[in-house]
Amino acid sequence: MAAGDVTATITSGTAKRAAHFDGTADYIEIDDSLTLLGSTTKGTIAFWAKPKDSTPAAIERILAFGDTNANERLEIILQTDGTLRAVCVAGAVGQWDVDTDAVAFASNTWVHIAATQDAVSPVLYVNGVAVASTFTDSGDTTAWFSQLAGLDNGRIGCNNFNSAGNASFTDGSVKDVLLYNRDLSAAEILSIAQSAPPTTDGLIHRYELTTDFTDSVGSADGTSVGATLVVDDGAIADAIAGQYVNNNSNYAIAAINGQVICAAIEEL
Repeated sequence: MAAGDVTATITSGTAKRAAHFDGTADYIEIDDSLTLLGSTTKGTIAFWAKPKDSTPAAIERILAFGDTNANERLEIILQTDGTLRAVCVAGAVGQWDVDTDAVAFASNTWVHIAATQDAVSPVLYVNGVAVASTFTDSGDTTAWFSQLAGLDNGRIGCNNFNSAGNASFTDGSVKDVLLYNRDLSAAEILSIAQSAPPTTDGLIHRYELTTDFTDSVGSADGTSVGATLVVDDGAIADAIAGQYVNNNSNYAIAAINGQVICAAIEEL
């Protein structure tokens, strides 16, 4: 073969999908998740996110629980400077507000996010690692869902509280939202971020967002309002091992009728 010719090894698998949000009106309603979450004093929130712009013009609430008619909420937020923020407000009084010291997101790039509460203080994780963070409000760092009695709605892709309606919409994609009634260990979170199957111990709701909006663990199915399921061209599921293969410049990927053809390109 002449220089510049290529060889290709072809494999096939199933296309992996994620929920896509347009940043203007899309979200997934998960109100029923509060039935079990509402009494928890400890817990873990975890998910994958891929923002279109990691430094958006306005903050984006990726996952939020709120009181429709009052200032009570628990939220996971993408800040305009690319940092990760988590906020807990009860009865219009800030309980805690914590931000990562460094940028947590990159544009059009999947990142694994987790927040844990051990009934002492929340901890933020980025790609499986607990990251340096600073509290701007620490009135009661033990606060979690059980102290937020007014919560009546849950949203993936925006927030809704204090009679403001749905707002602060996410522009990008989200997948595999996990809600636990216990604080996962650092090792458990790292394992999930490395694409291992998540532990089921304490897992009360899971929104995989690959084929539909249902809760694959509990009975609190989500309802899409504008959000769509799209093929994620950054990963495929290996047909044999069932593990993710991340796309890069050495792979050409095409999805045909829900199947993925992946060509590994090597220049001779």
